[in-house]
Amino acid sequence: MQKTKGEITKQKIYDTAKEMFYTKGYNNTTMKDITTDLGISLGNLTYYFKTKDAIVINIFVDYLDNIYEFIKDKVDDGANSYYKHFFVSIIFYKVILSDSNNKRFFGEIMAKKSFYRLLSDRISIIYQDFIKDYHLTISQSEYEGTVIADFGARREVMLNYLSGQIKMSIEELTIFLLANTSKLLGMKEKDIHTTALDAYTLSQKYDYSQIKLLT
Repeated sequence: MQKTKGEITKQKIYDTAKEMFYTKGYNNTTMKDITTDLGISLGNLTYYFKTKDAIVINIFVDYLDNIYEFIKDKVDDGANSYYKHFFVSIIFYKVILSDSNNKRFFGEIMAKKSFYRLLSDRISIIYQDFIKDYHLTISQSEYEGTVIADFGARREVMLNYLSGQIKMSIEELTIFLLANTSKLLGMKEKDIHTTALDAYTLSQKYDYSQIKLLT
């Protein structure tokens, strides 16, 4: 199906922003930079993306979707959401943290605000699936408090990792972050350890260099 003029314009904005984020970083890319490069008005840009963060949210949602699509035929049909997300998370951080430009972009976002809060709706759905799969008992107020604590802890750990104060491999970092979340939600150590090991082992079998965050 042929794209409309509006869809083409939106895609051009999106692609240009991703390229600029990759080459210049988040901090050094402005909405004005994007409009100047494309030769469009600021009003035209904000019609499709109200803010720079709106573009960022789209980038990470698409990125997550692409990773989930990638693993679809690589995990057993009966695999639960926790196992899938462990596998996804390893790829998610590996692609970002193995590339200096991706790493800079991600780090600049983390330093200014909680990246996890930007994606809170999407992440909350994932956590709710964990709760259902493992029949965890947690009240709504406890859940909301747990998510806030998790987002804060993840941000601090990631900032310290990016600054070099925490020395871990990317895989170790991923397992640490997700294991911490799992404990906060009330999961058993055995389930966490087994899933982490299985997901890590599976992740080593595949090349996912074709998966891109920005470009």
